[in-house]
Amino acid sequence: RKLASGVDEVEITSSENQVFFNFGDTKLSSSVIEGDYPNYTAVIPEGNPLRCSVDRDEFLTALKEVSVIFDREDVKPVLINLSPKLMKLSARSDTGEEAIVEVPADYSGEDFRIGFNVVHLSEAVGSMESGDVVLLFDTPTTQALILSGVEPELKCVIMPMRV
Repeated sequence: RKLASGVDEVEITSSENQVFFNFGDTKLSSSVIEGDYPNYTAVIPEGNPLRCSVDRDEFLTALKEVSVIFDREDVKPVLINLSPKLMKLSARSDTGEEAIVEVPADYSGEDFRIGFNVVHLSEAVGSMESGDVVLLFDTPTTQALILSGVEPELKCVIMPMRV
């Protein structure tokens, strides 16, 4: 979708085991896989009671700021602490360096704490258009659902990690 942004027309053709997309100066091909597609909807959590809305660009900037303390090969855990009107992100490297960034958030529940791999979280949030993103949580050990405020059909599921 991002490759074709700003393009009026996309030509789609296929062969027995491939599909081709042509638009502008771009040609993209993909293999067609035979078989039943897994039931991905089974892993999308429903009814997560804790809801936090945050500006996507501010959230992404904060994730980048806390991740600078990590070396490339490090596992990159980030801890999110939610309290009314505030999201606090914190990270600690193996060498003991610590980074803390606060982001205004629309959250009115009880204080909540959950950890994620900062790379996975950044990729999920970065796949969304600018605007608000909504994070839906249940417990610190169950998957979270991330929704785009601009693209309601876009959903990302991310598993937490113990931090």
